[in-house]
Amino acid sequence: MAKLKLSEAAREFFREAGRRAVKARMKKLTPEQRTDIARAAAKARWAKVKNEKMITVRKQTTEKIQALLKIAEARDRRTKS
Repeated sequence: MAKLKLSEAAREFFREAGRRAVKARMKKLTPEQRTDIARAAAKARWAKVKNEKMITVRKQTTEKIQALLKIAEARDRRTKS
């Protein structure tokens, strides 16, 4: 999908229209429905954070393993010579 180049005025118009639409939608929802939406949003945010943390841990673990392998290879070269 191609990006449209909008003027600042057009962006502000659509931003404000979006805010009004959200407010109107929230007025129509029951408190239980709003709670469900908020809970689902929080769950999605925390899943993203958890996933990012797991990626970081995997990367750090891989780096540590690679460092240990280099040490082992260097030790093997010393013992062979």
